[in-house]
Amino acid sequence: MQLPSILPVALAVFGVANAQVVNHVDAQAGTEAVFYNQPFCRGTSQISAWGSSDLAQTFYFRSILLRPYNP
Repeated sequence: MQLPSILPVALAVFGVANAQVVNHVDAQAGTEAVFYNQPFCRGTSQISAWGSSDLAQTFYFRSILLRPYNP
């Protein structure tokens, strides 16, 4: 586990990071990443991705939720 790569995600989850941008996701198998446009996993806009995914458009997010992916 690489702590330096986890820190920005942890900060985004707690809503203390400024808006970040995502356009490609590499998630572990069985993990879904849900990006929200507001802190604390809330917002009027969200996008989900799992596995290795290129998003249709760049998404600006303020928080992220990682959870098990169940199709």
